[in-house]
Amino acid sequence: MQAPGLQYKARNVQYEATAGKSSISLDISQAYPKKSGISCWKRNIVLHRDASAKAMITITDDVDLKEETSNLYFSFMSLYEPKIDTGKILYNLPGNKGERVSLAFDSEALVPSIEAIDITDESLLNIWGHRLYRLKMDISGPIKEKQFEFIIS
Repeated sequence: MQAPGLQYKARNVQYEATAGKSSISLDISQAYPKKSGISCWKRNIVLHRDASAKAMITITDDVDLKEETSNLYFSFMSLYEPKIDTGKILYNLPGNKGERVSLAFDSEALVPSIEAIDITDESLLNIWGHRLYRLKMDISGPIKEKQFEFIIS
């Protein structure tokens, strides 16, 4: 889990924007305690916005660990309940005329699970409603170095 505090901030942050895309890349390895065993964790997020195609976001994480581990996962939070399909997660959004948003991933490298989280904090109920959903993607086997890609479309 990412730790709080300025000493855990991302480093080497770079941003670029053109007519067809915006991207940000950063090294988030310092965002986690040293005991987590992360040598390097580079994240690149690209918003593809081509007028002739549906907008898409690509998240690419390059992970390099000090030792091989099976104890690594990705977490995505959502107001809307996700549905697991082969190689993708589907979200039905209200008012979206039946269109779905999907999050594609490598189903051989990651194993998804969904957790419903009831909101009990009164100050958050007006913002988030009564429930959030955590999509947790555990790695399927031990790794030391790997690239993971998520495509939201």
